[in-house]
Amino acid sequence: MAQQQLFPNMTIVDSQLKGTYHEKELDFLVNYLLMFGTEALILKPRKLKQAYLQKLQDMQARY
Repeated sequence: MAQQQLFPNMTIVDSQLKGTYHEKELDFLVNYLLMFGTEALILKPRKLKQAYLQKLQDMQARY
């Protein structure tokens, strides 16, 4: 799935998606990573991981 929607600042290395992002792209990147479901494992940066977890909690709170 990542190969089909790979962005210019991202690469796939050893089955891992690696790259950089600008602070303004945080929400977009969180939504992008959500499409990987349980296959997503965010190791760093901490801010991205926290934003991802917060989005999951927000989604869960809706139900």
